[in-house]
Amino acid sequence: MIIPEDTKQLGYAMEMEENSDNILNEDYLDWTAEDADKKLLNMTPQQLIHLNKAFKIAIRSKDQTIQAKDDIIVTLKEVIAEKENSNKLKDEMILELRQKQSKG
Repeated sequence: MIIPEDTKQLGYAMEMEENSDNILNEDYLDWTAEDADKKLLNMTPQQLIHLNKAFKIAIRSKDQTIQAKDDIIVTLKEVIAEKENSNKLKDEMILELRQKQSKG
């Protein structure tokens, strides 16, 4: 089976996603909409910078994961199309051979 080159990119994107999840794991993900306003107002500039960086990493890694998956899907569709073509040619050859056998 052909392994798409994009699997390396997918692995990297998934690793980045895992790292961003670790950064965001500091209770940011459990905030409700009501809590967010209060908590954001009480955060220090350093905490806000940290939160902003974490969200940027998370968004970038999600985008890279999506792109890598899209690239893999395109590659797999191409492989499927090639297999279907190959199967069609085989079927045509078998039909041709059977026709020759029935005549001869």
